[in-house]
Amino acid sequence: MPSAIWIPGGWHNEKFMQVMIDGRDMLGLDYSVPHALLSAHGVKVQPHDLDLARSFRALDIEQRRRAISNEIRTYQRDYDRNLISERQYNRGIERSRRKMEQLQEQARDLPL
Repeated sequence: MPSAIWIPGGWHNEKFMQVMIDGRDMLGLDYSVPHALLSAHGVKVQPHDLDLARSFRALDIEQRRRAISNEIRTYQRDYDRNLISERQYNRGIERSRRKMEQLQEQARDLPL
């Protein structure tokens, strides 16, 4: 089925009608009539919630921090159980510390 804004039942028509009813798109994001009309003509514009984007970035950094902390604990546990040499332990810990420093720099560079 062709998808044009003037064809009932098409993707763009449904999107436009939804915007006319409650001003939100199918994902529940704020959407305006001009955005829907532009989208129907191939211009994809969408507002972004900056607070939400910051929250996802912070969540990503926290998950990566935990993963690096788990690496360090794994190296410590393996060394304590004599599964790796002291050289392997030191190399692994140093690599994990460098990762942590890079992550901290990225976290500092995040816009507030």
